[in-house]
Amino acid sequence: MGQLIDALSTAVPAEQMDHLARLLGDTPEATRNAMAAAVPALLGTLANRATHGGMDEVMALVGPLLEGGDPLDRFTAALTDSNVRGHLMAEGHALTDGLLGPATGALAAAVSTLTGTRAHTVAEVMKLAGPVGVGVVARQLGGVVTADRLEAALEAERPALLAALPQPLAPLVAASAAEPVPLHGTPVEGAAGSARDAARWLPWLAAAVLAIIVVASFQAFERESAETASAPATTPIITETEVKLAEVRLPDGSVLMLPQGSAALELARALSGGAGPRSFRLDGSGDEAVHAVASVLKAWPAAKVRIEGHGDGTGDPAASLAESRTRAQGVADMLAADGVAADSITAAGLGGAQPIATTDTAEGRAQNRRTLIILTSP
Repeated sequence: MGQLIDALSTAVPAEQMDHLARLLGDTPEATRNAMAAAVPALLGTLANRATHGGMDEVMALVGPLLEGGDPLDRFTAALTDSNVRGHLMAEGHALTDGLLGPATGALAAAVSTLTGTRAHTVAEVMKLAGPVGVGVVARQLGGVVTADRLEAALEAERPALLAALPQPLAPLVAASAAEPVPLHGTPVEGAAGSARDAARWLPWLAAAVLAIIVVASFQAFERESAETASAPATTPIITETEVKLAEVRLPDGSVLMLPQGSAALELARALSGGAGPRSFRLDGSGDEAVHAVASVLKAWPAAKVRIEGHGDGTGDPAASLAESRTRAQGVADMLAADGVAADSITAAGLGGAQPIATTDTAEGRAQNRRTLIILTSP
């Protein structure tokens, strides 16, 4: 092919990226930066898997995206149709999770730190980055995607994809070649296999994330120093906040380490009998935040929760209602997939009927667009 990098840069028109930014409650620049980093990173990882003997897994991952039709056409439709968007994001999440496994959170954190984009925005963008990247490759192949043609294309484009990555992301993607992750849900893995995977990924993930934090902070300092005289006071600077963990002892005596202020931590404290709210905002690094909540709920199997999706308070009320329902149901489905009893979870979307901040600013709309975990019992 030889033109994949150029094709990626123009795959999503500016007006579509603006529309996506409004859906995510973020700025077009932040959303564009997240997409520009996530797509080549995912394709680079996919190319690594293909060139190291994993074409069966690659075809299993991209197959669902291709069976539904041209992923780029579906991306366009997803911007205005919440049902299409829900299905496409679910397929994109399955690709990312199956491809990266325990490294999903690390890559999302790296993209967030590098681009200065909110973790929530990055998590949502990553669910669409896979469809966009696969769609571009499919179009480069003329819509005829066989295992042989895809393998040859990814092998040819792999050097260019890795070279196009911002340097702090390159080690993360390169490491995926040395430590491929089995597809989630394969019967041969089970809990023991998952533990082994997480253990062998952990050392390089920790080192890579630390390197990214240092590089991003240094780059931010250089930009600040160079632009102080001419930049306006509102120039954003990439910063990194240390994540502090708190210990939670579960009923079976085991211990979880959960981020301070997270929905999972506050939920665990409420279930432990501590005083506090019964409604918790699900923020943080997307899928990782949901997995943490699942770990807590499985420790208290009698607990029942309602997942509420809320819109940003703008746009078509019917579309906002449908989108919030899809988002809430998506979280409920992920909890069930993680082993939480399905009959202990309900989901509801309320659209923009209950705003908690102004709709006149991006920050206010981002606060309104939220997902809540509401403890209903015990």
